[in-house]
Amino acid sequence: VGQGKRVFAVSGNREIQALDAQTGVKQWLRTPSGTHQVASNLAWANGALYMTTQDFSGAKQLLVLNAGNGHVVAKVPLSIRGSFTKLTVIDGRVYLSSEGQLTALGL
Repeated sequence: VGQGKRVFAVSGNREIQALDAQTGVKQWLRTPSGTHQVASNLAWANGALYMTTQDFSGAKQLLVLNAGNGHVVAKVPLSIRGSFTKLTVIDGRVYLSSEGQLTALGL
């Protein structure tokens, strides 16, 4: 996902990176805690980067990072099914879609 001067990407389901959009130089790199892996697309809104993560036991969470420095802003446990979640942020809500289930969270 791109935003202004940065592009955000995930590699190997574990490394979340912010890259300079013009030069490709890495600005920061974060990995989810424990055994969690990224289990959704990335979404940017209001200076934050949103994604879902899942650990080996199947526990899921919404992970929110500060887009400027990659620091964790929030971790919210989720009770959604499926191994991959489609995520979008619109008008102050996070929408999650997985296996036909739609979940909306207020920011």
